Amino acid sequence: MRKKRSLIQIYLVSLIALAAVPVAINGAVWIATEYEEFTAQSDNLRKTFVDSRTELLKREVAKALDYIDYRQSQLNRSLYQELRQEVAVALALMANVHKQFATTDSRQQMLARVRSAIEPLRFREQKGFFFALQGNGSALLSPLHPQSRERLRDSAMLRQFADQIKVATRTKNQGILEFRFSDQGSEQVHRNVSFVYYYKPLDLYIGASVYLRDEIERVKQEVIDRLAAVPFDVDSSVLFVTDDSGKQLVNPYNPDMLGKLQPGMDTVVEVIQAEGANEGRLVELEWQRPGGQQRSPAVSYVQLYPEWNWVVGAGFFLDEYYALMESERQALQERVINHTLFISSVALALMFVATLVARRLARLNAQGFHRFQEFFAKASESSTRIDVKELPFAEFEELAHHANYMVQTRSETEYALKLSEHRFQLALQASQSHLWDLDIENDRIAIGEGFYRQLGYPNPPDSISLKRFGMMCHPEDVDVLGRMVGSSESPDDNVSVEFRVRDNAGVYRWILSRGDIVDVSDSGEPQRALGIMSDITERKRMEEELVQARITAEDANHAKSQFLSSASHELRTPLNGVLGYVQLLQRQKKLPPESQGYLDAIENCGQHLLTLINDVLDLAKVESGTVSISMHTANLRDILASVGDILRQRAQAKNLGYEHKVSGSVPDLIRTDEVKLRQILVNLLGNAVKFTEEGKVTLEVDFDEERKVLLFSVIDTGVGIPDDKIKGIFEPFRRVNEHDGKGTGLGLAICRRLCEAMGGELTVSSTLGKGATFAFDIPLDEQGLIQHDRRKGAGQDVSDQALADLSALRVVVADDNTDNRAVMKGMLESVVDAVHLAADGSEVMNILQQEEVDLVLLDYKMPGMDGLDCVREIRRNPDYENIVVIMVTASAELDTQSKAFDYGCNDYVSKPVQYEELMRVIARHVGSDVSDQLVLGGSHGSSVRGASFADVDVSSGNGAADSGSAYEGPAFPEEDRKALLELLALGDIAAMSEFCESRTSGEYASYAKYAQSLLQNFDFQGLKQLLQVADD
Repeated sequence: MRKKRSLIQIYLVSLIALAAVPVAINGAVWIATEYEEFTAQSDNLRKTFVDSRTELLKREVAKALDYIDYRQSQLNRSLYQELRQEVAVALALMANVHKQFATTDSRQQMLARVRSAIEPLRFREQKGFFFALQGNGSALLSPLHPQSRERLRDSAMLRQFADQIKVATRTKNQGILEFRFSDQGSEQVHRNVSFVYYYKPLDLYIGASVYLRDEIERVKQEVIDRLAAVPFDVDSSVLFVTDDSGKQLVNPYNPDMLGKLQPGMDTVVEVIQAEGANEGRLVELEWQRPGGQQRSPAVSYVQLYPEWNWVVGAGFFLDEYYALMESERQALQERVINHTLFISSVALALMFVATLVARRLARLNAQGFHRFQEFFAKASESSTRIDVKELPFAEFEELAHHANYMVQTRSETEYALKLSEHRFQLALQASQSHLWDLDIENDRIAIGEGFYRQLGYPNPPDSISLKRFGMMCHPEDVDVLGRMVGSSESPDDNVSVEFRVRDNAGVYRWILSRGDIVDVSDSGEPQRALGIMSDITERKRMEEELVQARITAEDANHAKSQFLSSASHELRTPLNGVLGYVQLLQRQKKLPPESQGYLDAIENCGQHLLTLINDVLDLAKVESGTVSISMHTANLRDILASVGDILRQRAQAKNLGYEHKVSGSVPDLIRTDEVKLRQILVNLLGNAVKFTEEGKVTLEVDFDEERKVLLFSVIDTGVGIPDDKIKGIFEPFRRVNEHDGKGTGLGLAICRRLCEAMGGELTVSSTLGKGATFAFDIPLDEQGLIQHDRRKGAGQDVSDQALADLSALRVVVADDNTDNRAVMKGMLESVVDAVHLAADGSEVMNILQQEEVDLVLLDYKMPGMDGLDCVREIRRNPDYENIVVIMVTASAELDTQSKAFDYGCNDYVSKPVQYEELMRVIARHVGSDVSDQLVLGGSHGSSVRGASFADVDVSSGNGAADSGSAYEGPAFPEEDRKALLELLALGDIAAMSEFCESRTSGEYASYAKYAQSLLQNFDFQGLKQLLQVADD
């Protein structure tokens, strides 16, 4: 074993070493100060050196950018002028051909001569070409392809080109046009600029054309050649140009680097583009020296030219600066070496003195440690104390006091341990718990005497076998006892089991046993376990009573919910008569206004009662567990649109705004319970409108693609919810304000439970006085996420389609309630041909045998033959296969609806019957055409106003538009003017023309026409001033 070092030796060496620390620190501080001053001096010198040349660099870059701007601005004007001149040459050639051969050649022969004459002609460095189209649109000489440079043969593209030529020359015989060619299967678009003239004698359109890309590249090359010819002085500044990827375009200092990447330039461009400000900046780049691989740092001033994605810069080398810094660095190194030698000498002297002092202190420390060694050797056998007067230092005295206190504390702890054991025995007796000691190796257990005394047994010996103890346990719990012993054999697990033990009177009592391992062998095997046993018979009895009470409460709650569900049917039946008669009276003409008001009040009260019935029934379904989720394919955007139509009218009635925002990631078609989702949205949005007095209500819909969850948020700017009310806001019959009388207090409770039934969660957040946000999510599995379909008209509601012509319809109404039959007859007799009434299913079958019938409206519950039996009989008879059967009932159960469809019903209508809903359901199944006016009592169509565009008279020439044509009225909005300025900078004339033409009707018509006139006259400077002045 490695011998450990002596603390005294370590102490001695440490004192000697620490003697040199102050000297070393002082030397290090001096050296650091020298280097810091040198660094600051070099930074100041470099700044002065760079600043003296920065202005020169900026001027060089500014002159280069001015020249580029000038050449770019002249591009369009010079191009259009040259195209005119080239067309004039072609026209002169055509006129000469026509004059010379008009009397001898046919028109086709003259066209052939013209074609052969102009086909080989080129201009603009062989990039410009001529084309010719006949008056009927056929190509005499088609344009060149932008890449292959062959004549175009695409007939569809040539027809589009011919159509655009006719539009450009419709007011005059000439015009400038811009056409965009694209290859099939490619997204690349080639912009073509042409000047066209219509030569009437030959009925021929002759044009000169050039691709804008070729013209821009030609101008760029002229600029590169011009900038490369600028003289330079490598000691002052060198002008250079790169593209946005760093490829060098101009480098007069080292022409061999042209076309190669400038190191670091791509990073500089990314920083400039990220900042978004088109301003110059100073950067340091590595420049390649001519004739070798050496690179030298150079300070450069660069600025981005975004129109061409060029970086224009000027720079100079730092050789002179680095030479000066090298001489200063050598001087500093000499000073550091001299100072280091001085510090080393002083440190050696101090270490010698420290050695002498440290040896004296080490001897004194050794005496103190030896005294402590003697103390600890005696303290292990008896409670001895150390004499503090024999110790040399105060620290040793303090340590001795602690040692003496430790001896005293150990004596007190031993006494307290004995007292604690006695108290533990008393506590076990008082709590009726009993200590047990399990000898795992010998399968014997010892339990406190109180355990046997409590069970009425005489005291056994100190321990008994586990087999004998098992005979006292209930036969069903012997295995439990075995598991307790097995668990005790695992030293990592606590033992806690419950079992029954028979007392001396033969009654079984429940026992809870808890314990743990307290002793293991050298090999890790458990030897002994300790624990306590407690009698829990009374606790077991109370738990059983609680279980029975919970079962009783659940049964009572289920019975309550079943009663509410049944009572709903009985409430809807008379309510159907009340609301039905109200609707019949409201449809009567010449009704006094006062009576109309009374009827509206009755209808509002009835609708409120119906809402309450529906809410109570929904709550009963949720609480009784009878609510079911019916998954069907639905168009989510149609659901949102229909809900929005309902809520938007309510919001507008209160002068509130309403909008819904749907994220682009939200799918169109989903599988969900459309009825439940619509109910949740209408309820939440209805509450938002109800409790908002000003502002707006917003519905936001998003989709979490990772979790496949639809996210809905209903946001209002209403009164908000106090913090103390939020906790109970989703409880039934709970309202924020119990005194305002708004609502039943059931809507939010139902919404939350419906969300949970659909696998989601409804939450709320609110700020008092600022509004509230209710958010819920609906999970979609792979089957629930159908597709992302944006086809217009998918899932269109019946109210937006043509409805059926009901005038020739023959109807049977079956209902055991006289009032309900009268109401249905009143709704139908003014619309259909004939209405027959029946009190039960038997009467319906009799009518079908005697009359021709198209439609049967059946009640669900009727005496004798009820609705389901009746529809089954109808479907059994092949003579009645074309009869439409619609179930009309007060039952709102989904099971009722499912049975109706299973038995053969075509559709389903709930009571109280709404006139509009009834007409729509009937119309859905009878076919033919009828307007919404039949159902809704008025026209709900919408007309689309066509936009007409005014023609702008364009004068010839390139001059500015007449000042007398200045606009009147408002200018374009700021964002529109900025968009036009960007298009103007790009030279995209076609896009600017389309933009202005789309604004020539409406409030900006005058401004749009004036801008369009400037554009047609190629007065780009005037157009730029117009847009900028308006912007100011």
